Amino acid sequence: MPKLIENVRENLILEARRQVESEGYSAMTIRSIAEACGIGTGTFYNYFKSKEHLVAAYMLEDWDRLLSEMEALSSDEPKSFLEQSFGLLKSFVESHSSLFRDKNAVKDSMGSFTSKHPVLRDQLARVILPVCEHSRAEDRDFLSMFIAESFLSWAGTGCSFDRLYSVIRYMF
Repeated sequence: MPKLIENVRENLILEARRQVESEGYSAMTIRSIAEACGIGTGTFYNYFKSKEHLVAAYMLEDWDRLLSEMEALSSDEPKSFLEQSFGLLKSFVESHSSLFRDKNAVKDSMGSFTSKHPVLRDQLARVILPVCEHSRAEDRDFLSMFIAESFLSWAGTGCSFDRLYSVIRYMF
C-alpha cells in the first residue's frame, strides 16, 4: 500500500523556500526538493511542472500577501499610504533578493516575467487607485498605473520613497 503524505504541495513550497534561502536557487533541484519531502521526483510533477513553477508558486503566495497588506492600509492620506505601500514592496523585493540576483533564476524566469509584469503592475495599480481619487477622473487610471510602474521599477534599486515621491507628488 502506498504511503499517504499530507500537504505535499505545501511541503514542496516550504522546502523550496528553505533551500533557496539557505543554498540558493542554482543549488536547489527537483530531486533535492522531492527527497527532502519524502516523495519521488515523479510525484513532484503531479504538483508542479518545473522548478521555476515551484518558485513562482511561493513568490505568488508572497505577492498575494503583499497586496492584502496594502489593501488593509488606510488611503485617507495619499503620501502615507504610498510610503507604506512602497515600503512593503521593497520588503518583498528584499525577501526575494537572492532570486533576483541569481543569474540562473533570472534566466529561467525572464520569459514569464515579461508576460507577468503588466499583470503585477495592474494588480498594484488597482490597490493604488483609491489614493488617486482627487485627481481628474480621466487621469486616475493612468496615474495609478504610473505610480505602480514606478514602484516596480525603483523598489529594488535602493531608491528612497522620498526621492520617488518628490516626482510623484506633482501628479496629485
